[in-house]
Amino acid sequence: MDQEKSKFGILLSTVLFFIALVVLILFLIPRVSNLKILSNQVEAKRVEYETGKIKVMNAEDLKKYIEQSKGEANLLGVALPANSSAEDALLSLTAAAAAADLRVSGVEVQDDEKGNLLVSLSTRGTFENSVSLLDKLKNNLRPTKIVDFQMTKTDDDVLTNLSLNLPYYTDSASSVSPTSTATSKTEDTR
Repeated sequence: MDQEKSKFGILLSTVLFFIALVVLILFLIPRVSNLKILSNQVEAKRVEYETGKIKVMNAEDLKKYIEQSKGEANLLGVALPANSSAEDALLSLTAAAAAADLRVSGVEVQDDEKGNLLVSLSTRGTFENSVSLLDKLKNNLRPTKIVDFQMTKTDDDVLTNLSLNLPYYTDSASSVSPTSTATSKTEDTR
């Protein structure tokens, strides 16, 4: 009987071992496998998230670059406009003359259709103020070439006559730099 109990115990242990093995194979291994799949999916989502963060940062940098480029393009449009922009040029020149404390006594504007706006500007004021105007023209955002320059001393002030070329962009213009010459004759009107 002890032997039968012992055989029965061994047989029962073996059956329980196989049942545990089947439970392990059927239930635990698929769950561990699912856990590994979920872990891989989480890792893939983390990588996707990090990649998305980098793309967002790159997009923000690109947006800043675009805004900066727009500002630079606007400045370029002022410095080298797509047309003669005579009104803007006159506004800029008269503002420079006013900032130099000069009175504008005459202005003539012509378009040479080769990419240059020809401006004859006459001012009245002191010698120092006329020199200040030249400095302001030198530092003007739109390139300004002084083609002719005349100063005449009168009894109480200095008459300055300037002939200027202000370039603008045209498809037919072969060169951006002004090459044409213009002269201005302004009568002294006291």
